[in-house]
Amino acid sequence: MHPLPQATSPQYKRSNKLHRRIALVTGGDSGTGRSVCYHFALEGVTVAFAYVKGEEEKEKDDTLQMLREVKAIDAKDPIAIAADLGFDENCQRVVD
Repeated sequence: MHPLPQATSPQYKRSNKLHRRIALVTGGDSGTGRSVCYHFALEGVTVAFAYVKGEEEKEKDDTLQMLREVKAIDAKDPIAIAADLGFDENCQRVVD
């Protein structure tokens, strides 16, 4: 994306209400989805996000790196799941 959207917020204050939860975010590799993933990670959530393989590889890698840097100690590593969610079977596979 150009210009790059701002995914982080220096004024954000953690609520510490989501530790040890898991979030699945669609389109988490960029834009609003990346920001949602980032803020979930700040709250101690283990984050998984879906992205379109091939089209969004660099964004996916950038988001994974960002999430690894801010994840809570007790959260698992973030997961990127390649899937085109325009198809019902892919949606079910991502959730499974």
